[in-house]
Amino acid sequence: MEIMPAELIDKMSILKLKIERTGEPRLSQQYNEYNTAIEKFKEAGIEIKHEWFDELYEANKEQWEIYAQLNEEKNNNRDLEKIGRLYVAVEKSNKKRVAIKNRIVEGTGKGFRDIKMN
Repeated sequence: MEIMPAELIDKMSILKLKIERTGEPRLSQQYNEYNTAIEKFKEAGIEIKHEWFDELYEANKEQWEIYAQLNEEKNNNRDLEKIGRLYVAVEKSNKKRVAIKNRIVEGTGKGFRDIKMN
């Protein structure tokens, strides 16, 4: 089953964050496999913009940081109001991420738009 460019780029940005933050060496191999799949799209004439990698990296980094704050708050302070604000921040951040992925779908003509109901 072929993974579409938006999903590949999203997975690559998440792996890049995991590699940077955990140093797990086996993740580099998986990253390279996804990169090979991206190269096949390029060879087939599909334009893959570098800015899409940067945008998804930043969106996923933002979510990672919000989730870290959320876990810290849930485990230590249990300030329900702050936890609620963090959940709302996750939703807003995810909407940004989905919008980027949808632009990639539109730009490549590959895959399907993601539609969130809430």
